[in-house]
Amino acid sequence: MTAALRVLRLAGVVVKGGDLKVVSIIDPVEHRVRDLTWRPTTSSNILNSRHNTFERAASTLFVVETVSQDDILITAAHELKLNLVVLNPPRVLLDGNSAAPAGPVNAQVRARRLGRAAVGRWAIERALVLARVPRSQGELAQDAGLTQQAVSYALQRPLREGSVTKNPSGFIIPRSRRSSAIDNWLEEYPGALGVETYWYGLSDPVEQDNLIVRYAHEMDARALVSGDGAADHYAPWRKPASSVVYLSELLDLTAADLVPAAQREDATVTAIVPRDHTIWATAVRDGSSDRYVDPLIALWDLTRYGHGSDVDEAAAKLRAAIIDRSHP
Repeated sequence: MTAALRVLRLAGVVVKGGDLKVVSIIDPVEHRVRDLTWRPTTSSNILNSRHNTFERAASTLFVVETVSQDDILITAAHELKLNLVVLNPPRVLLDGNSAAPAGPVNAQVRARRLGRAAVGRWAIERALVLARVPRSQGELAQDAGLTQQAVSYALQRPLREGSVTKNPSGFIIPRSRRSSAIDNWLEEYPGALGVETYWYGLSDPVEQDNLIVRYAHEMDARALVSGDGAADHYAPWRKPASSVVYLSELLDLTAADLVPAAQREDATVTAIVPRDHTIWATAVRDGSSDRYVDPLIALWDLTRYGHGSDVDEAAAKLRAAIIDRSHP
């Protein structure tokens, strides 16, 4: 959906909000807000169904990755009055009416699916790496936002491999195994995935984080600061150079004094609506603030999104703080 949002914006369609299932746009003809349900599909799927009636087509936004028979597909979309986004070549149709994007999309879609079992295990591993004392199964369920049954399943592999040990007080990762546990987690974890939007602002990254968090709360949405901002909170080392913020829903951040950026390289802010739902639970540990993601998510995002020649040093400082548990 990240690429689809870019195509919509390039076509002049104003995106007001939404989430991983629905996008809210301002209809460029009727000038009203419309809520459209995302529906990734293929051109052949649409063409094969052109003589059938699409259910709820008026409230559905079909997203097609590529087009091999452009004229036939567009004709079918006109006939069926579909809402359609074509990523390559970029094109937008609303109710069958076309609006062509003004430039290239440079789309990067992080489309890997997140299995529930893997998401649960990665969350448990984060919770245990960050735990200062042994945690019971019930406490781990609360730490990771999982059921106790899911925790039991998630613990099977690390217990079998010996990276997690159990004693009468609960489960723990010994300090001697903490470094390798972090390495293994960083190697396996694909990121929170979901939908990314890119924004540019003139304020420094800390102020940008503050503006976004404040605006999200005004809109009754959740926000968590990650990347440079979270690293500076957990292990101060350098002045933050960029912003990464997780949001519970898509927000139009122009209200936070930002403008859309075409791609991540041009942006000062990366806003993410994550598929990994556990990041909201692991952000709150032992009464910690719910303003920042947990330190391991911060470390992953710092290494992926961080700017500057000293980003590796900042990541090393944060990693050391996680191992020593010297972070807040």
